[in-house]
Amino acid sequence: MNRHFIFEEGFWLGKGEIEFSMLPGKLNFYMRWRLRRDKDKIESIQEIEIEGGAESLENKIIFSAPQSGCFRVSLENAVMQRLEGSGVIEEDSVAWEFKGNEELLEGFEVYRRQDEGYIMKAEYVSPDQVKTTICGKIWRQQEEKDDY
Repeated sequence: MNRHFIFEEGFWLGKGEIEFSMLPGKLNFYMRWRLRRDKDKIESIQEIEIEGGAESLENKIIFSAPQSGCFRVSLENAVMQRLEGSGVIEEDSVAWEFKGNEELLEGFEVYRRQDEGYIMKAEYVSPDQVKTTICGKIWRQQEEKDDY
């Protein structure tokens, strides 16, 4: 089984569209990932900027080492408490979900390998039933700089 980006150290960039059920239309977003190995896990910082938004959102996401095609994932940021979830690995895709967290947030992310990176889709629902849908693509940053 080929290794996917979340299990390798490095830098990734992304862009796409984000849609909130309580707002009309779609907004452009930009994303940066920084992934670092720490013993038996990968620690990542994911920074998301929404076009026209005042601040960026920084997620700390930790992926456990995969075992039998599965892994554990945790996500935390300044807005919400820590979420715990699980993921699966397939030859051309990697995905994870957070469920059973109705009081915080539930949802999933799927990344499908393409020639020059991955296409992605994510959906999340907040406790007040606001749905967020994200579609985009990510690719490896050519020059690795630890500037954030």
